[in-house]
Amino acid sequence: TYRNKGEERYVAGKKILTHYGIEQAERERSILAQVDHIHVVRFLGSYFDQRTSEFCVYTGYVPGGTLASCQLLEADVKVLIRQVLDGLIFLHRQNIVQRDIKGSNLFITVDGCVKFGDLGCATVIDLTRKLLSRSATPCFMSPELLFTDHYDEKTDIWSLGMVIIELLKQRHPWARNKPARIVVMMHERDQHLPTLLRGITSESIKSILGKIFVDQGARPSALQLVNDKWFSIA
Repeated sequence: TYRNKGEERYVAGKKILTHYGIEQAERERSILAQVDHIHVVRFLGSYFDQRTSEFCVYTGYVPGGTLASCQLLEADVKVLIRQVLDGLIFLHRQNIVQRDIKGSNLFITVDGCVKFGDLGCATVIDLTRKLLSRSATPCFMSPELLFTDHYDEKTDIWSLGMVIIELLKQRHPWARNKPARIVVMMHERDQHLPTLLRGITSESIKSILGKIFVDQGARPSALQLVNDKWFSIA
């Protein structure tokens, strides 16, 4: 985080060593530069430091921190997830798939506005084919992202379901497992997914997660999900 000289504001800076992630850095810069939405951090600029071979992406600073390690009541989760869905509807309409939705990538302002703050794994959909590359955090990844060569924007919806669980339980129940173990658990997901719901008593949450944790073809889009009756229940 940096304080902008001459102005009473802070900016967030992300440094990436180019020999590790120049393609990722360029992709994030390109996507951030083309989006302007209340639920996406504002792109302020980028800079390549030839001396250190670092690529820097600068965005607006979100002082409220992230949603990681937050344990919330259902009513609060509903408000936050509705905002995330509004952001996803916008991104998906721009043919952008976020690909790495998790609490630590969702920032919140002091007045409660949620913003996507890291689009390093995001990509633009080629409308002539499904996406073929993989880039995400294992315990939030959809089955199609893990096991098939094709996925689309609905992979974000699966990850959103995992975020709902993360917010209700303060951390993802699988977070301490090694990636290889998570792959096995996802392969046997009919057996392991029910364990994620332990301790969740709300039938409304169980219902919406039941709609999310299904095969890609049957999974609702962000626009369909935002109209779910869960969001209208007081």
